[in-house]
Amino acid sequence: MAAQNPYSIIALLIIMLFNLAHLAFTDNMSSFTFERFVDDDHEKLLSFRGNSSIYLEALQLTPETPNDAHSWKQKNASGRIMYHKPFRFWIGDGGDGYRLASFNTTFVINIYRASDWEAGNGLAFLIAPNASIPEASYGQYLGLTNASTDGSTANHFVAIEFDTEKQDDIEDPDHNHIGFNINSIRSKNAIPLDKYNIILSPDPPGVNYTVWVDYNGTSKLMQVYMVKEGNQKPGEPLLNETIDLKEYLKQESYFGFAASTGDPQIELNCVLKWSLQINNQPDDENDEKWWKIGAGVCVSVVMIIFIFVVCGVVFVRRKRSKASLEEATEFGSYILKWLPGMPREFKYKELKKATSNFHESMKLGEGGFGIVYKGVLLLNDKADDGGTTTTTTTEIAVKKFSRDSIKSKDDFLAELTIIHHLRHKNLVRLVGPGTKIRHNQHLYSMVDWVWTLHRDGRILEAVDENLGNNFVHDEANRLLLLGLACSHPIDSERPKTETIIQIVSGTLPPPHVPPFKPAFTWPSMSTTDSTTGSLSSTTSSSRSYARTQSVIKLRRTSSSLQV
Repeated sequence: MAAQNPYSIIALLIIMLFNLAHLAFTDNMSSFTFERFVDDDHEKLLSFRGNSSIYLEALQLTPETPNDAHSWKQKNASGRIMYHKPFRFWIGDGGDGYRLASFNTTFVINIYRASDWEAGNGLAFLIAPNASIPEASYGQYLGLTNASTDGSTANHFVAIEFDTEKQDDIEDPDHNHIGFNINSIRSKNAIPLDKYNIILSPDPPGVNYTVWVDYNGTSKLMQVYMVKEGNQKPGEPLLNETIDLKEYLKQESYFGFAASTGDPQIELNCVLKWSLQINNQPDDENDEKWWKIGAGVCVSVVMIIFIFVVCGVVFVRRKRSKASLEEATEFGSYILKWLPGMPREFKYKELKKATSNFHESMKLGEGGFGIVYKGVLLLNDKADDGGTTTTTTTEIAVKKFSRDSIKSKDDFLAELTIIHHLRHKNLVRLVGPGTKIRHNQHLYSMVDWVWTLHRDGRILEAVDENLGNNFVHDEANRLLLLGLACSHPIDSERPKTETIIQIVSGTLPPPHVPPFKPAFTWPSMSTTDSTTGSLSSTTSSSRSYARTQSVIKLRRTSSSLQV
């Protein structure tokens, strides 16, 4: 079989390898991203303690609410906000040693004070065994400890403090520093920030700072970078600390933030954005499974290399015999036959007859890969009991593939795979390799219709009525809102790929979508970047338009229509 069609084995092995690698990657990595914080959507993903809350699309670790005229600058307040689930920081503990997880996190902070406030006390990025906050952890304790627990090994926390109040009794360097803390507010290492042109709590208006905290579980090195928001990550870290987290943390611990105010020191301690990725090693019970997966991946790689060598020899020989075009045709046909429920193949002469020999009067339009023609297809249906055969006529749209577009074969195959699986009352069904009309006016009208339903609070009415009530309403609502967000006329406003994946998987809530469809506006042409963005957007739109026109790609061979 390999000699006849080696591509079949390659396709199977690549699919198997992809599935194994995807399983290993997704199970072994955990991540989340918050571009902003919304009360209803994000409260279930975060744990709030003390005086913390969400307000103005930010995490408020110390009070800032509209409910009380004085609470927004409350004295002697403290709060914690932690991600809702813990992460495993190492595996193994016996004679074979242990493996530490690595993580990278990025967040944006703003420590605001009015001109007549005495700034204090600060906030901290925190890894702790739980979300609970100690009693009386206000003032110098930053929501981390209190007078009776400070320094205790039972605390099991590691923190990066952003301190805005000098405490002489714990030997703070000044009123503006970051520190590396273990189980105590007394920093193991503290770095003044004035020389880096960083002021944590400046006179109004406040300043947003982006912070990166990177930990390498192999080298046990933790590094902290900080810069004004909008600037690139610096080349050199502010803090470099070697620490074995296993010595201090619980095996399963939480990520989050803590902060406090004092008396008379007050400020607003806010987190505006937060993303995190951790290489979360599998547990001991599943080690055998991962060894099997690793072995399977290695065997697959070896087999693929071997098959590619064989295919290379076959390809060279066939190329020398001037059969490369027939080989490509065979491969294209093979791929199509793997599509679940693939419709029948039509003879070229059948479609030629249906379109009056592709007459100019039957031309519907011209899109990607070729010209679209109107056709009338005669279908013979034989009765189930073997009786009379009836002939029916069906109007179709036929796309005649242009040999000049042979370089676009892979794009067309990918597009055909997608449209073959689409089912919707407003979309024409694919009836043969491969036919479909997803015309622009159909798409644009359909999106506007969903926007109208969303505006009226009836977005679930966009679900296919054939489903009745047999679907999960929350999931349908999530995907419809995501679809509207992805249809934003300005590409830079659409969700990023990483965010889309997290929304679809349920890690993040659905996006916030305004009730009215945003209007398209041309980006500014005043700079090179904006001009490039405009051209990129226009090019992307042109490609989308061409692909929505794709109906049937035809290639004439000796006896059949091939894709």
